[in-house]
Amino acid sequence: MNLTYEILWFEDATDWAKPLVREIKSFVEEMGFIFSKPRFERNNSNIDTINYEEYDLILMDYNLSGTEKGDVLISKIREHDFFSEIVFYSADGAPTLRKAVLNKGLDGVYCADRQRDSFLPKVQEVIKVTIKKVLDLNNLRGIVMAETSDIDEKMLEIISLYASLLGSEKKGRFLENRRKKCIKSTEDKLKKLNSANLNEYYYNFLFDANQKWMTVVDIVKKTIPERELIIKLYDSEILKIRNVLAHVKEIKDETGKIQLVYEDYIFNEQTSKEILNSIKKHEENINAILSFLKNNP
Repeated sequence: MNLTYEILWFEDATDWAKPLVREIKSFVEEMGFIFSKPRFERNNSNIDTINYEEYDLILMDYNLSGTEKGDVLISKIREHDFFSEIVFYSADGAPTLRKAVLNKGLDGVYCADRQRDSFLPKVQEVIKVTIKKVLDLNNLRGIVMAETSDIDEKMLEIISLYASLLGSEKKGRFLENRRKKCIKSTEDKLKKLNSANLNEYYYNFLFDANQKWMTVVDIVKKTIPERELIIKLYDSEILKIRNVLAHVKEIKDETGKIQLVYEDYIFNEQTSKEILNSIKKHEENINAILSFLKNNP
């Protein structure tokens, strides 16, 4: 799983499902993830061609019109070596489904009544289960690194696009100014590196995302000042957190649960959600900046 939460939904009554999609979307986003519109399948016509690895959760109706029962479809899905969670639901009630699941020996299947007050809480409960696997703190480290690398690339695109929109003279001044600032920053780091204690010098980073971020800040000031506040927060909310994640240590609390700790910062489930929400916010801001530059040459 990455930051986008993907659902595969076997349901032929999409009018019934649409109001539930809105509530599931709100829940997924509250957990710190990006909600992707579910892929709906009305029958078994694509059962053998779907790439199940793309999906974090499957919702399966027991009674689909003109096709096999849901327990049969789940059995066929499991034949593809896909073992992520499935919510199995029906107007016939959860006890009926549990018998079908037991008879076919299906694993990782959660049963719910089709009624909203049974179905929706069960889906939310299972989403929590799937997300907790991702919020395992070592998985979180990988997500943050991957997502922020994507943002780095988009920042480079912003810089390149902005420079291309300037006239030749202005472009030269802009790039030369940024180069001077980059050189000064590097020289300052080199001075610190030369004077640093041998036991501490390796904490000095000469190449990181900081220069990209500072350049984009300058561009935003000149082009979209209303976005300056958010882009300035990128340093404290993303860059510093990413650097901390690169140096955290694993410790076990009194219950034996692993935590990631760096100085006085503790990464737990709550801070994980906060980090993911920050990434979403900054990705949206970066995409908006890119869109503005592309549409206002």
